[in-house]
Amino acid sequence: MGDYIAEAVIGQLEKRTPREGIVRLGGMKCEVPVSFRDLNFDYEDRIRESQWPAEDQDVFRRELEVLKKEGKTGSTTILQAWHIGDIGFVTLPGELFVEWGLKIKRESVFPWTYPVELGGDYLGYLITPQAWESGGYEPLFARSSKPSVDSVERMVGTALDMLRELHSRRER
Repeated sequence: MGDYIAEAVIGQLEKRTPREGIVRLGGMKCEVPVSFRDLNFDYEDRIRESQWPAEDQDVFRRELEVLKKEGKTGSTTILQAWHIGDIGFVTLPGELFVEWGLKIKRESVFPWTYPVELGGDYLGYLITPQAWESGGYEPLFARSSKPSVDSVERMVGTALDMLRELHSRRER
């Protein structure tokens, strides 16, 4: 696959033409509050049904106990967005479920948009409402996976707002 892609790219290099005019650059960052998944939710059924082998499920029970002792219900994170001409980028602080990435690309004002996961922070799996409802291991609460679905929705909305702001500034 790598050879195929490389040959396709190399073949296109001869067809490239310099871009006329100025290529505008812009960037911004934004602090976003993040609420964590509910500490008081009974995760036991989810842990048992998580597709993890029974002998490994205690990892999640121990993680939950550590989080309960810490008692933190949220934190803040930084999102960043930038553009190079007509190409937009936005960072998200975790492992972004594909549905969120597709939403960002679909709703972005830039013709080419690239969500960058694991950008600047790590809050774990950035789950969708469907993932929460379906279960599995990604929605389990652990030190490596904390944000609530509402917080992920807020991050995605903020990312899109930042791209819109950058796009409007580029027109000035």
